[in-house]
Amino acid sequence: MADLAKLTTPQELTEAERLTIFDHVFRRLAGHYHTAELYALAEYFNSSQREAEKAKIQNAYTGEIRRWGQALLETTWIACKEPGGGKCPELDPLCDSSIGDLSPLPPPAVTSRVLNMILLLHVTTSKQYSARTRAFSVPFRAVG
Repeated sequence: MADLAKLTTPQELTEAERLTIFDHVFRRLAGHYHTAELYALAEYFNSSQREAEKAKIQNAYTGEIRRWGQALLETTWIACKEPGGGKCPELDPLCDSSIGDLSPLPPPAVTSRVLNMILLLHVTTSKQYSARTRAFSVPFRAVG
């Protein structure tokens, strides 16, 4: 039988560590979103379809990426126990996606527990584990 304590956010995490994990996920999500927007833009300019159809496809794709990313971000916000208080930030085209200036993640065992909690919450609230979620979580798996 699985131990549910392994799926919860560790109680010993400080506010700063929870904020660090949230910031890493947020900025990587922003980078993922920016990359998806670039691909959508490239597809738009290279498509031979009519202007209205191209715009419709591009807007549908970027809208879906934004909804998926925001849902995962809100799940991360909850799993990290709302670091800093207030409201979960919005994922938008102007979000900072640089991770070079962030504090290092907590030890891999701790980070892995938080990421498992994020994925569990995301899967149970969205009722799916999409290829998009799997692809996004792979770089974190290398860390933890």
